[in-house]
Amino acid sequence: MTSRSSNQHNESTVGLVYRRSSVGSDGQGRLHSGPFRPKLSRVSCPNPLSAHLTDDSQIMTTQWKERLSYELDLLSQLHPSLGKVAVVDATAGVLTFDVSPCADLPLLGSGGARFTVTLPPNWPAKAPRVIYSHGPAPSSSAAAALPGTGSLVKCPLLDEDEGWSRTYTLCTLLHTLRDLFKAPGAPDTPWDAAATPWQWGPKAQPQSGMHFGFSVAHAGVQGRRPTMEDVGCVRQGLPLPAQYPTECGGALLGIFDGHAGPSCAAFAEARVAAAVLGQLEVGRSWREALSRGLVEVDGAWLAQPEARTGAGCTACVVAFDGRDGLFAANLGDCRAVIGCAGGCRDLTLDCRAERPDEVARIVARGGFVHGRRVNGSLAVSRALGDAEFKRPLALVTACPELTETRLQPSDEFLLVACDGLWDVMASAEACQFVRDRLRFEESKKDSEGIVGGVGVPKGGGGIGLGKGGDREQRALERVALALARHAVDDRHSSDNVSVVLCRLVPPFMDGGRHVAAAADPARPPHVAAAPAAAPAAAAAVAAGSGGVGGPAAAAGLYRRQASRETVGAPAGVPTGGWRSNPEPVGSTNLLGLHVPGSPSPSPSPAVKSPAVVSPAPQPVMPRAKKDGGLESDKDLMEFLMDDANFG
Repeated sequence: MTSRSSNQHNESTVGLVYRRSSVGSDGQGRLHSGPFRPKLSRVSCPNPLSAHLTDDSQIMTTQWKERLSYELDLLSQLHPSLGKVAVVDATAGVLTFDVSPCADLPLLGSGGARFTVTLPPNWPAKAPRVIYSHGPAPSSSAAAALPGTGSLVKCPLLDEDEGWSRTYTLCTLLHTLRDLFKAPGAPDTPWDAAATPWQWGPKAQPQSGMHFGFSVAHAGVQGRRPTMEDVGCVRQGLPLPAQYPTECGGALLGIFDGHAGPSCAAFAEARVAAAVLGQLEVGRSWREALSRGLVEVDGAWLAQPEARTGAGCTACVVAFDGRDGLFAANLGDCRAVIGCAGGCRDLTLDCRAERPDEVARIVARGGFVHGRRVNGSLAVSRALGDAEFKRPLALVTACPELTETRLQPSDEFLLVACDGLWDVMASAEACQFVRDRLRFEESKKDSEGIVGGVGVPKGGGGIGLGKGGDREQRALERVALALARHAVDDRHSSDNVSVVLCRLVPPFMDGGRHVAAAADPARPPHVAAAPAAAPAAAAAVAAGSGGVGGPAAAAGLYRRQASRETVGAPAGVPTGGWRSNPEPVGSTNLLGLHVPGSPSPSPSPAVKSPAVVSPAPQPVMPRAKKDGGLESDKDLMEFLMDDANFG
């Protein structure tokens, strides 16, 4: 239900048009957005544009001057590739906007274009007056807005009767003017990073040349919502084409946060891996494959009769190339964060309707943004589904924003979560919580002669090696569930909370090859899979091999506890990937859940099934006899050390 919330992103955004304000009562720095809010504090850094505003400008009212000063503060922080802004006459409110040549503006000549903007005395109630000062001859796509040099610009945003709103900022106007020079039919976000140098992205990291691995845990808490609409995605050991050599295969990790029901989220989770692999097989790059794959999944959903219900979902999907590359595709307000060296770095940026660049796109297509929502209803500007916002007007797009990074030896874990977590916790807070809990798990097991919560005797092995990997997995699951519980019980999140937590394995630990490939239930997690032929990749994924939804994962059978905890169901479940109180089927795995396709043993009264299970495949090893007793002292010790067995 991410689209029904309105939290702010806690990091800098596209074009640097958001600003940090003072710390609120909840201890989190909030951000300004596109719509104007006059009581918010301004950036304290010197601004040459606002310096033109003096007390001698009697023509301007105090409110007019305050609004213009605020706008100039934002414009001064724009990325240089977006354009340049100059104050011609502050008293009369005359500015110039210079649109700079950029790879995403093929209709703009090498000399750029200049616009003269005049703010009327009753601005922002009235729209600015914009003149096309000089630039290339208007193309057919922009002829209606730019009749010629020296002409008045006419576009939906500047229509005072139908398009303009006093909440729209001059940053939104600049994005609107840039968009006039985009090629018709171009994707909303090009997959080539060089085409949009102004777009936000994580700080570039050097290519390490190392092979990383990771262990994964997935947890969800229904919280105060009447239903659970989140679906987690964990697909590991994916066979990649030959141009991506790796011994462990690739992986797709993510969260699909449904609204108006879980059906769209479940549909997308079941098909995204096959769609992305299909694009890779025909020679696409990771970025292009993610972009085209999600658009393909969206088109397939909109063709379903169930799409008429208005169901949709936000999505944050992170692809791992089997070596050190992470590629993120984001639609909406889910978020991916990397915990690194005691800190964190965001991997994605929230796609909210209030962002100036998103407002410009929505208004240009005939919509509006009111109350920081598309047409006053949807809080996100990019999503899967939501047919009423895509037909006949494509106000909401399924074209994701793409970012990438390279893993470094100092990176600790990857955290992907829905907005139910980010509504109440900043990225740094969530990462510190995970870090503290991991240290607690390590210290607790170290007292029993176990290294790092891994289950390897002192002096031997490494992360994920041997039987101790099972204990490490359970410890990671407890950390993931603790984070989700903390958001609901302690931070009072009103939404579903779902997290996918990946603990990175340093490359010097067994080459980092032992976890990312465990898609075969008969193979121990530390044994790498043999590379599969690339053409078979999509078929293998469609059959459900590995990850959430795969029959080998035993990850679909979850139970809803009194504390409102739930975890995802197989991809084929019609209800959307999350269900409560299912009937147990098959034999038990290490976590006390049942693996489909094998005889069902009698339940053990001594073992309590935990509320959450990692979707990572595990070998089938029943822990209890059919009569409910423990088989050995070792089983008893494992039972006593598992916190999930004690309420």
